[in-house]
Amino acid sequence: MFKDDYRSAFSKVTASEDTYRRVMNMSNRNKPRRSGSALRKVLIAAAIISLLVVMVGAAEYAGGWFIRYTAQNKEEPLTDSQIAYVEENVQENIAAPADTAATETEDFRVEVKSALTDGRVAYLTIALTAPEGVKIDYLNSGDEWGCFFFQEALLIPEDTTGLTIAPDGSSPDALCENTPVDDGDGLSNTHDLVFRINPFTEDPDAQPFAQGKRWKLHLKGIELSVWNYSDRSEDSRNTAPESEDILLTEDSWDFDLTFQESDTERVELVSQPIRLPASKWLNDEYVYEVELTSFTLGALSKGIEFAPTDPEVIQELEQAETELGAEVLLDIGDVKIVMKDGREVTLLRVTSYASSFGTPIVLEEVDYVLLADGTKLPMPVS
Repeated sequence: MFKDDYRSAFSKVTASEDTYRRVMNMSNRNKPRRSGSALRKVLIAAAIISLLVVMVGAAEYAGGWFIRYTAQNKEEPLTDSQIAYVEENVQENIAAPADTAATETEDFRVEVKSALTDGRVAYLTIALTAPEGVKIDYLNSGDEWGCFFFQEALLIPEDTTGLTIAPDGSSPDALCENTPVDDGDGLSNTHDLVFRINPFTEDPDAQPFAQGKRWKLHLKGIELSVWNYSDRSEDSRNTAPESEDILLTEDSWDFDLTFQESDTERVELVSQPIRLPASKWLNDEYVYEVELTSFTLGALSKGIEFAPTDPEVIQELEQAETELGAEVLLDIGDVKIVMKDGREVTLLRVTSYASSFGTPIVLEEVDYVLLADGTKLPMPVS
């Protein structure tokens, strides 16, 4: 979500103050399958990492930004094995400045800290340091809330196979969310920004971030938007205040990204086609029938393939798309990933697009996937 999305949302929505604060905190988640003994090693490593987290704090280890990201977005606290997954797969030193002189100006410094990916989607954390006295960290500022934005943020893949590509060579739908995250240093002029990267591809199991895949990241201009809640009257407590928008710099930064080895394992849960009810996206009338032919799980994303089989329904949707000039999405309702210990990860209004999770999934701990109509997709026995 970028600048215009924030302004549009805040100008139209009416909700409680807690809701506003939650919105501000949200957006402005092929190694061989591990054996049981391998999982035990992960859990041992998790215990060690948990001890280190207690001793030195989450900010002191490589994946700390992802732990803060999930906590900030109201996800369940990460388990020891999830923390171990993050630490085992976080990728540091993936970025080389395309132009060394452009990565640091006299006033601002931008750094690509690290990434986390399952090959299909990726999370990338960017560290921004502003001049002393320039406040950009507003996550714990009482009645004053703020977010900074890059006016331009483009991701350009070297390998464009299966990806939607704009005339400038970028993947226009790849950078689907950027979330300010506390960097843990207590300074008001430094902050992290987590990019959630989920490029559209017709192949649900594409690996655009597999080992060796190269992307260019272009960032330009930093703008700060600040909302002040302290002056609101009782009558306007449930409406958003006007934002103050400040242009901090028009400088640009360019990086070459090369993704490293990570756990890209995916597990297929559908062995034969399954008939399911579906609706037009965000419509509660489940009047269509679709055939589910694939549902794959990775550590950070799911892939899914389903489509209507009734020729009349197919014709109806094609006609609607022609009239709208856009794709008409179907969804199969909410889907739950249920763990062996009873924990659940809920995916809302699942469409046929691959999507990322807000928390890592340790595949060995998954019991089954529960579809909205009650159908269970058990994990295959290894």
